[in-house]
Order: sequence, then structure tokens, then C-alpha cells
Amino acid sequence: MGNYLGYQQDNQVEPATSSNTTAEEKLPSSPKKRKRDVDDLSSDEDSNIPATPRKKMKTTSEYIYNTLFVSGENSDVTIQALDHDWKLHVLYLCQSPYFRSMFLQDWQEKGESLISITIPDPWINIKALDIAFGSLYSYEVDSDLLMENLIPVLAASRMFQLDGLLQHCEDSMVETICSDNVCKYHDAATRYDLVVVKERCFSWLERNMLLCRTSVLVKDLSETLLESLLSSNNFVVMQVEMDIYNFLKLWLYLQIHRDCNSELKELVIKTQKYFYAQKDSNSKSFLESELGLNYANIFQSLRLQNMITDAKCIRLIEKDGLIPKAWLLPLYEKQWRTMLAVYSGSDQGPSEVDEDDFHKYSFRCGRMLEADNRYCWRWTGFSYGIDMILTYNNRTRTLCAKRNTFSQPCNFAICLQSQRQVAMKFKAFTLTSSGQEALVKDTDIMQWNFRTDEEIPLLTLDEDWTFPVYISARMLLASFTTDSLDC
Repeated sequence: MGNYLGYQQDNQVEPATSSNTTAEEKLPSSPKKRKRDVDDLSSDEDSNIPATPRKKMKTTSEYIYNTLFVSGENSDVTIQALDHDWKLHVLYLCQSPYFRSMFLQDWQEKGESLISITIPDPWINIKALDIAFGSLYSYEVDSDLLMENLIPVLAASRMFQLDGLLQHCEDSMVETICSDNVCKYHDAATRYDLVVVKERCFSWLERNMLLCRTSVLVKDLSETLLESLLSSNNFVVMQVEMDIYNFLKLWLYLQIHRDCNSELKELVIKTQKYFYAQKDSNSKSFLESELGLNYANIFQSLRLQNMITDAKCIRLIEKDGLIPKAWLLPLYEKQWRTMLAVYSGSDQGPSEVDEDDFHKYSFRCGRMLEADNRYCWRWTGFSYGIDMILTYNNRTRTLCAKRNTFSQPCNFAICLQSQRQVAMKFKAFTLTSSGQEALVKDTDIMQWNFRTDEEIPLLTLDEDWTFPVYISARMLLASFTTDSLDC
């Protein structure tokens, strides 16, 4: 058997105790040692005789569980469900409000010795019912057995109103969230109204969806959940927006090929080959095809205006043939107009940005700092002549942003305006081994009027921060009009 975890149901039947000793009672003090006599030396020979092993005595709880629940002795009611019988006891069943109402109120089953129960929830199985009914006879639940049947037990505890077991399931879910179960947990939390579990799963996905790209995670994400994540203000993008597009390609392939269980590396190859083949056989983009129309909404969540700022990304999008040209052409025109406005000096950068608009239209990017070293980087893509360089100084443990103009070489045209307005928000955080957020620091939305080659501090990490540290950023480098971006 596995480890046992204890909990207590409301109105739990208390087993009889074999001792009335209170915490205040003291054991008698040990007698003083006496000097050994010569006669005592003879007893040393007996010290090598192995002691008779003591038998482990069953506790009252174990006795009740094995005798009354497992063996069904003195049963006064039989519960029948899912073509299985449980010989139980009304006294113990009444710990459940469901059964208490059945036996104490004017239900049809009141007084019956055989009660047949219809189980409407398809998640509930025989093992879940066995664990749920057994929990009424014991304070402990086998943790390994519970984890193997966690969601079915959760469903059973919800149906029979077993609050103690339900809380036990909730706690176990929160403690064991990972890439292999987070979507299943979120789905169960939504179905059974577990607010804390649902929030924890969603926040885990906000941080880890692009960090923990496993085939199981990609396949299990529902379209509704994925759409909510992509529109979340707290969604973390590692590297650049194009990584979201690549993730959605894998997701789309697995929605079409549900039986695929390939590892991530092989999955990427299969996905690429599939969509190349689809493009060769169709004149329209995949999302305009009869099959692709079913998934068009989720791809409309992409911030395409932030993806077509890089020539390599444009070539990849065109080569894949997923995105309709009708989505892209208005954005090309918008980007061209914005670029002309910036270089002519009529656009001095975003000013008085509404918080909702900032989170909706800013480009999202990120970086992992693997060790406590010095880092200096810029994110790829056309930035309207604003060469934003990020540095982390491990001596001062400070993250800074600099508008590079003359001090560092770069391979693209630089805006020489003496001042440029930039809206930005930065967040630094660390993760536990299970992917939960450990430490976090963030800025508010900053609207900074950068002078040429000006550098400003963003965040300073405390001494207790350990690496890796993750940096999440959102920036607006140019003004925008919402009607031009909404396609």
C-alpha cells in the first residue's frame, strides 16, 4: 500500500479510544540508576539473545474499516451502483448530507435495505465509489490510490457531498499540477466549480505554456482555454510573438490527428510536412478550407501585427500557408503607414495609452536568465528605429532598458529624434520545480520619454533570488489606431 493521508469528514463517526490519558498527565520519573553488582554480570550473556519481534497492533480505525467496510459485518443497508454492491451501515452513511437526507427525510428509499443509486456523472467509476464510501469508515486515504483516481473521486465526493474528501482532492490537485495534468485539472475544476484549483491551473498555464511544450499539454488544451490564455494580461511569452504561432501550429495538427503520440521533436517535423502538403494541394490558405474554418477563431487571437515586423517570420507564415492573405494585407498597409509617420517625425510614440489597449496591442516578449551572469540583448523584429537594449548587471542585480542611438552598433536604421515616447511593462519571476511562481517583481505600465542613449533601471533583484530568472516584457514603440489593427 502507498502512503496514507489523513483528513476528517464533517460529522465523522468517532472511533472508541483505548486511552483516556490527557496531555497534562505526566509519566512517572525514571528510577535512579544503581551500581552493578557482580551477580549482574551474568545477565550480559542474555543480552545477545534476539528480542521477540512485536506484532503491529491494528488501530481502532483500521479495525472499523476492515471489519465493517471491507467485510461488511452487521451491515444494515446495501448500496447498489454501477452494477456493484456495497454492504454498508446507515450510521456511517449519515455523515454524508446526501445519505442523511435519504434516511432521515421522506425519501422513497427511507427504510429500504437495498438502495439502487443512479450515477449520472460519467467520470464516477466503481473505484471512485469504493474510495468515497470507504472514507466514511476511516480518517485515512491511501495517497497513491487517490492520485490514480483523483478526478473520479473528486466527482464522487461532490455528488455525495463529502466535504472532507472533496477538500482533500482539491489540495492534492493544487500540489501536483504539472504539464501532464494541468488541462485535465482545469477541466475538472470548471466542471465541479473548484475556484482555487481553476485559478491555480490557469496561472500555471499563463507562465508555463510556452516553457513546457509537451505533446500531452499541447493536445489537451481546449480551444476555449487556449483563447482565454492568449488574451490574458498575464500571459508570458518567451522570446517573441512568433513562438505563439509555432505553438498553435502544433496544437492544430494534434486537434486534427488526435491519435498522434509523437514526442515534441518528431511532432514538429510531422506538423511542418502536413501543412506544406496541404498548401501544395489547395489554392486557398488552410484556415479558409472547410476543415480549417473550424479553427480560424483561435488563430485570430494572434497579434499578427507584431509578427510581420520580422522578414524571417513573414517568409515562414507565407510558406506554411495557414493564414489567409486577407488577414495580412491590411496589417502590411498599417505597418507601412506607421513607419512613415515615425520617420517623418509626426509620430513621437504612444501617449496616454489606456491600460486595456496597452495589454491588447503591445508586443510580448521574454527571456530566461539561466545564471547570475551579465546579460545584454535585444529582441528581433522591426522596432520603428527604436533600438531597445536590455541589460542585466549581476554585480548590482539590476535590469535596465536603454534606447541605443549612438553608443552601440546595429544593423538597421536608427531613429535620431532627440526624444521618443515608449510604453512598457516588465516582470521578473522565478519558478519552483513544479512550475509555481516563487518570487516576482514587476513594474506598472511605464510611459517613458527616452532621450538618445538614455538608460533607465527597471527592476532590482533581491539577494535571495536564485536562477534561472524569467523576464517577461510588453512594449509599445509607436502610436496605433485600434480600427486599423482589428481585422
